[in-house]
Amino acid sequence: MSFDEETIPEPTPQDLAIWGRISTHAEFGEATADWLTRKHPYYPTYLSPGPAAESADLIEGLATINRLGFVTDSSQPGVPVDDAGSGQRAYVTGYCDEATAETIASALRFSDLIVLHFSPDSLGDGSIVVSTDEGEEFTWVGRRDSISAAEGYRERAGDSLADLILASWELHIIDPAWGRNDRLIPALLHALGADS
Repeated sequence: MSFDEETIPEPTPQDLAIWGRISTHAEFGEATADWLTRKHPYYPTYLSPGPAAESADLIEGLATINRLGFVTDSSQPGVPVDDAGSGQRAYVTGYCDEATAETIASALRFSDLIVLHFSPDSLGDGSIVVSTDEGEEFTWVGRRDSISAAEGYRERAGDSLADLILASWELHIIDPAWGRNDRLIPALLHALGADS
């Protein structure tokens, strides 16, 4: 998920009610999937009524992943590195319970994907570059963001969702190959049993 250039929507009372009553990963995942598929235009920590156009090919897979218990909060497709040195690695980050974190980590352990998982009490401080701009590092993952993210959710969605995030496992899943888009989402869907 990333910012879109569209007009930032004002939350309606219905939007605030949807996000304010979330207390489980299932509810969180369903609300996130609805935002991804533009069923609802409000997402508490994104200033956009939907994901960026670059993510169009990922939406169906991401919505399914959210509905299966891994709630995504950031993602991008892979983009091959161009002559100027700009490119992207595909990645997905998000929240889940411990059982889902172990399911994903176990299923992807011997794949060529990188899986970083942080328990609720972990500080998780590191970084892996996932995009460059004209040869310079531009975006990183690998640092646990739950504490700062929870405050944004607390402010715009209430205590229940913020507390859920603080109690969640946080996963960062990265495809180490620059520009590749055919591994990460299918592997994550398989790990969560979407193809069974």
